[in-house]
Amino acid sequence: MKVLLISLPTRSPTPQIPNLGIIAIAQTIRNLGHEVSMIDVERYRYSVDEVISEARKTTHDLFGISGIITSYYFFEPLSAALKEAFPDIPSIVGGSITSASELIEKYSKIDFMAKGEGENCITELLNRLSTGNTSNLSDIPCLYVRKGYKFEAPLKEQSYPDLSVIPIPAYDLYDMDYYIEACTRIAEHFLKLYPDVQKRVPHDTRFFPIVLTRGCPYACSFCYRLIKKFRHPSVEYALDYLKMVKKKYGCNGISLLDELTITNRKWFIELCNAIASEIPDLHIFFGA
Repeated sequence: MKVLLISLPTRSPTPQIPNLGIIAIAQTIRNLGHEVSMIDVERYRYSVDEVISEARKTTHDLFGISGIITSYYFFEPLSAALKEAFPDIPSIVGGSITSASELIEKYSKIDFMAKGEGENCITELLNRLSTGNTSNLSDIPCLYVRKGYKFEAPLKEQSYPDLSVIPIPAYDLYDMDYYIEACTRIAEHFLKLYPDVQKRVPHDTRFFPIVLTRGCPYACSFCYRLIKKFRHPSVEYALDYLKMVKKKYGCNGISLLDELTITNRKWFIELCNAIASEIPDLHIFFGA
């Protein structure tokens, strides 16, 4: 199958941080043997009409859309335009934008909604679509299926992929030079606030965006997050990831976009010690 992924724009005046979730899904799709391409609306700030024009350049079997909640302003008209231009091609939305599930259900033209971590969901959905076995999709975890004006909720609970074996995201689908420069500007801005720390970081350090952990152990009622189970990969996996980034992209800095990296204190200390031992010249900036 051929899957076109669309990374939605935020309301930030300039693109700064790439959507790492969508390229994690992209690599999962590749590993299944399917073709995947992407339109990065966040980076290039296409209009809805321009996205449709880009989508017409090749054939597709599924549209995948992802973004955060502030992307909804673009998502709703895009979903309608896609359905009008490609009425026979199904579409699925994922990411934290699905916290607005009632709006998506009522006002969008989306066919599927993945509410939670998407690797296992997209794997099973593509297996069903590619074989034509779509009579009953309600047993796919995280997958909400449109039935008329309503979504049919999945019968199975969220499944959580093992973070020590999931593939490295498909960074090649992005203009990574742009995003590295953007993350570097953010890191440099905050480093200026701490001169003693700034002195220890070479001025030519480039910061590469990654996420290592997922989920949250808390249950705050006001929070938009959909993934409640906190997990982290093995220290070995994290080290291999960081070494790959350093070698492939020439970055001696990491912009770690996790929000709760230190939740497991023991793992975090082991990771820091391993980095200090095996990648001593790597500088890590926490935050975006």
